[in-house]
Amino acid sequence: MRVPLVFLLAAFCTQAARKFDVAIYGATAGGTIAAIAAAERGMLVALLEPGRHVGGMLSGGLGRTDMDRQENVIGGFAREFFERAGKHYGEAVSWRFEPSVAERILNDWLKQTGVEVMFNHRLASVTKRAGRIVGLRTTSGEEIDASIYIDASYEGDLMKIAGVSYAIGRDSRLLYDESLAGRQDFLPGSHQFRAAVPASVPDGKLLPYIQPQETIEPTGSGSRKFQSYCFRICLTRNAANRLPLPRPEGYDPARFELARAYLKALGDGARLADFMGISLLPNDKTDINSGGAVSTNLPGASWEYPEASQDRRQEIWREHLTWAQGLLYFLVNDPAVPAHIRLEMNQWAPKTSSRIRAIGRISSIFARAGACSVSMCSHSTTFRNTATKRTR
Repeated sequence: MRVPLVFLLAAFCTQAARKFDVAIYGATAGGTIAAIAAAERGMLVALLEPGRHVGGMLSGGLGRTDMDRQENVIGGFAREFFERAGKHYGEAVSWRFEPSVAERILNDWLKQTGVEVMFNHRLASVTKRAGRIVGLRTTSGEEIDASIYIDASYEGDLMKIAGVSYAIGRDSRLLYDESLAGRQDFLPGSHQFRAAVPASVPDGKLLPYIQPQETIEPTGSGSRKFQSYCFRICLTRNAANRLPLPRPEGYDPARFELARAYLKALGDGARLADFMGISLLPNDKTDINSGGAVSTNLPGASWEYPEASQDRRQEIWREHLTWAQGLLYFLVNDPAVPAHIRLEMNQWAPKTSSRIRAIGRISSIFARAGACSVSMCSHSTTFRNTATKRTR
């Protein structure tokens, strides 16, 4: 019997699905620890990551743990991570750590537990049967057959492609009868302007990244204008391990007109902390986060991200990256910046070993909000500010 050549080639090239007990999409901190937890219980685990790093923000710059005075309530796998960090630095527990150390700890831990990590495996499609995922395919052609699937991505892509209902942003107060839901009014704080800043230039045009008032939803209404994204930046002031801050490619001084207006409004009271919060890490390095109303956060630029195409997400990523690069350069070089701020900022620079030398070690955008499954949103425990009872 003759078999068509096309059929033989197709059969030869078809890749059989690889079987696992658990398949996790997204090697964020949560995804990595979920993989380790399952593997430690004897399960065969695949951890699929569309990028090239594990740990998400934990290894992408967020080395200053927001655990202030909560040391005694942190346990489980989280505690073990901090203890492993402590072992690296020769102490019992380290709450602050360098990004590269965090990634090394997680990679070693994954190897110890036998998790199979698959880098550069971006989700392409899923197969469902009777409402359940029974197969997963990546853009590289990998077929995964698992008993349990976990979406640990920041974007919720597995959840969305599987047809799970989701929401983005803030629900309205009326949706689940939650008095603290919906868009909130601004409250005084370190992330607000310390001085009055005009929203527009003399000809009436709004300054960059200022939103028109008519586009802002009423207080308590649902809103997809969620919290800004940024990069957590690791720099150093060690002269033997640093590079000068270069002028970023395509640097546009006009992007920073709002920063200039804020500096003018602040006058002699302007300080570097009005633009960024610098937390110290071991070995004279930093975790730089947003500091004030004009900061490493890029207002409004994140709102498309959760539902954007991969190409558009890369554009948004790049927009945030060039903003952060440009802000650092602006604070060191722009004539509008007071000399004392330029001098303070100029002591920090990227490490010579940085993966992206123009800014520091970057492997993950700080995606503060994304898609949330409707079941998670509606069944979460909430507190009402108008009564003492707990609902749901």
